[in-house]
Amino acid sequence: LFHEYYGELFFIVWIVVYLIAVFLYESRYRAKKRSVME
Repeated sequence: LFHEYYGELFFIVWIVVYLIAVFLYESRYRAKKRSVME
């Protein structure tokens, strides 16, 4: 039971880390694109 809960928790943490990474990459890409347009 504990091992199953740990695996589920790890999966949730991985999704959160992935979303944060995508958000940071997106904001950095937009900032770079904006500076290039100016």
